[in-house]
Amino acid sequence: MGNRGQNVIEYILLVTAVVLVFVVVFAPNGRFHQAVEKNLNSVVPAIDQGSDSIKFSGS
Repeated sequence: MGNRGQNVIEYILLVTAVVLVFVVVFAPNGRFHQAVEKNLNSVVPAIDQGSDSIKFSGS
């Protein structure tokens, strides 16, 4: 196999690795999704609690 064949195999391996990283990171149960969900689950109750303590003058 010549230099060109080696380059093609390296390119295929690189593309496969990039696709695998995207699948692991952005899958529904991937790291990115879990991190966003964890952040939302910790922030939303605090926002809800803060908004409950606001007293509006009209009510």
